[in-house]
Amino acid sequence: MVILGLGGKTGSYRHATGTARVISHISPTMLSTLTLTLYDGTTLKEAADRGDFLPLTPYETMVELKELICHIRVANPCIFRSDHISNLLPLAGVLNRDRDKMLQEIHEILDFLKDKHNG
Repeated sequence: MVILGLGGKTGSYRHATGTARVISHISPTMLSTLTLTLYDGTTLKEAADRGDFLPLTPYETMVELKELICHIRVANPCIFRSDHISNLLPLAGVLNRDRDKMLQEIHEILDFLKDKHNG
């Protein structure tokens, strides 16, 4: 299980590539993602409220997911799911086989969100 957004805005790329490196090394047979949700009363929510932690926008979360999938290289087939209610895009496939198909789906939602992110 991987939680998208744990690095916040400043650590997103490092979080995605570092997580991909660990996953590639472990080469699991199943991998899923959740998207970070900040809850009242938690240390991370308090840090966000103070401006010490900058959570990702939906667009930035999709960029992080794209980077994660781009950088994962597993030795054996790995069932990949990003279908939890916390995730913006329900995504399913087998890594490495379905990488291009999943990346295409991510690019489509990034195109859709681009105007909202830049506007």
